[in-house]
Amino acid sequence: MFLPFTMKAQKVNTLVSKGNEFYKTGDFKMAQAEYEKAIQKDQKNTTAQFNAGNALQKQGNFADASKMFQSVVENSTDASLQSKSSYNKGVAEVKQKQLQEAVNSFKESL
Repeated sequence: MFLPFTMKAQKVNTLVSKGNEFYKTGDFKMAQAEYEKAIQKDQKNTTAQFNAGNALQKQGNFADASKMFQSVVENSTDASLQSKSSYNKGVAEVKQKQLQEAVNSFKESL
């Protein structure tokens, strides 16, 4: 009865793992592509969202990274992941010269 869900979760985890391997080698574009595939399969997977945000940030796509981190803050139940996402969102906002927003994000991360 739970087999389809388990298979879906395994597929998503495999995609996230592939993304992690690309990320470790510095291929952030391919990493992002794998994380995006995982998100398409499970839109609530905040680990994939967080990792995609990091890959986007490494590519200099700060606006999309900020949106991805905000999604993690809104959807994750993991306080540590929410904190890291708020911090990373603040970094992305600094890069976009959105300083007041960055201050707010950094405060949220505490």
